[in-house]
Amino acid sequence: MPQLEWFYAKNDQPCGPVSAVELKQFAERGELREEDLVWREGMVEWIPASKIKGLFSSNGEGAVESEQAGEQEVVVRQTPPRGEVPGGAIPNPPPAAAELPIRFSPASDRAVAKPEPKIEPQVRERILAEPRPFRHPLDILADAARGLFSARFVHSTVVLFRVGGQVGVFLAIVAVGFLGVAFGAKTGTLAVSLPLAAGGVVGLLLAQYVALHLSSAMEKLDRSVRAGLSVTGPFDGLAAVMTVAGMASLVGLSGLAMGTSTVWPVFLAMTLFIVCQFTAIVAWNPKAVWLDVGPASTPGREVGGQVCFLGKLLWRLSVVAYGTGIMLGSIATLNVAVHIGLPEETHYRWFGAELYVPLGLLLAAVPLPAAGYVSFLACQFLSELVAKPTNWGRRR
Repeated sequence: MPQLEWFYAKNDQPCGPVSAVELKQFAERGELREEDLVWREGMVEWIPASKIKGLFSSNGEGAVESEQAGEQEVVVRQTPPRGEVPGGAIPNPPPAAAELPIRFSPASDRAVAKPEPKIEPQVRERILAEPRPFRHPLDILADAARGLFSARFVHSTVVLFRVGGQVGVFLAIVAVGFLGVAFGAKTGTLAVSLPLAAGGVVGLLLAQYVALHLSSAMEKLDRSVRAGLSVTGPFDGLAAVMTVAGMASLVGLSGLAMGTSTVWPVFLAMTLFIVCQFTAIVAWNPKAVWLDVGPASTPGREVGGQVCFLGKLLWRLSVVAYGTGIMLGSIATLNVAVHIGLPEETHYRWFGAELYVPLGLLLAAVPLPAAGYVSFLACQFLSELVAKPTNWGRRR
């Protein structure tokens, strides 16, 4: 007897076919959720995956069978499905999930096949004649951004800055060591500057070690965590705000650098611009961080999805900010060390903001990998807590 093949719906689009074993593996890995719809040959309707016996529990020894219970039973056709022809031809793919009349009983939350309400021709004509609502310019911008910045682009960007941060640590070590020697020789405080420089080098090496070991673990954790969203409006607004903030910081600090003939505003402007624009790119396209955008679910799952997105964003943002801070901070620090080491350089500015801002970028970048890891775990914990609350009210 040939093995039945299953189809499952993602974002109202049918996917498959897959075998029953593969369907259960999807459920175990979290790629198939209980509220997702499934279908196989012989069924009239799509049904929630939670109604498939043995799919989400150990009962049934891994068997995937259709549940039958009274009026909620799965209706099986007595005639061949549509598209099937004699001779063993492959039937047509099942229709999209949104086209099938699935209803849920409020009492039992089980799938019940009910007839679709008919729309009178006059009502249909009036609906079609009504003008479409005005589309906000932000929606147009969001659609364009989602087409440009795919999941592969976001992942490649994170990898690029992660590698840049690891390599940049060696440049930062050279810059900090040179700065300690130059500053101590110029001011006669070698006994103080050299130990401080040595402490900075140790801190950079520790940050590199932590970032290197957390990166592989975070990749696996990030791919294993999935959540769903139905509303992307808050993220679109965040993306627009961060886009404007990044452009404003770049223009404003660049103007400050030209007006004051200083260098430190340039490095700070580039750092803020990169961080803001990356935040906007991820916020434009939540699907790029392994989140599903589809029909509305419960309020708890919606809030859980938003918190889950925040954790994924903070982790990626920590990687990008770490690479940016290490690279730009080390270049700026090396620039300051060279000017301080010059015998004829006595301008006070190299002992003020020109020195403090590069060192501040390096110091701020050191704890970012660990901070991103902790933020990710905290957000995922809160997401699961909100999405699946315990019965606190019944326990009181």
